[in-house]
Amino acid sequence: MDEKTPAIIRPKPVAEIRLTPAGSEKSVRRANSPSDRDKPSFSRPRRPDVTPPKPWVELEEAQNQGGEVFHLGDLIEVRAPWGDVAIAEIQNFYEVSPGSLWACFVPTEEREDWTWKGGSIRAELLKKA
Repeated sequence: MDEKTPAIIRPKPVAEIRLTPAGSEKSVRRANSPSDRDKPSFSRPRRPDVTPPKPWVELEEAQNQGGEVFHLGDLIEVRAPWGDVAIAEIQNFYEVSPGSLWACFVPTEEREDWTWKGGSIRAELLKKA
């Protein structure tokens, strides 16, 4: 037989074919009960268990990488959105994970045509004004 000639498919012998008699239990289909009809025929997907995020730990003070201590209300130098150095006041400190301290600040200076409500900075980068 060459590669282009299809293989001949032979039917199975009668001994291999199994028939189910019409009256047997396998062929009888039971009527669904009313409670079965109300149930969906599929299983609903389950939501994965979500662990809530850990709350931030708020602190009263923090140190920069030079060891200088900063407190709430201290004035610091930050980079403003317009690119210049600006003066801002520390509103709070928080720790996201061990060793990751951040300071939230609000600007004390304003500039025309700019709306700036504040920002965050890593505590190790703080500079006193």
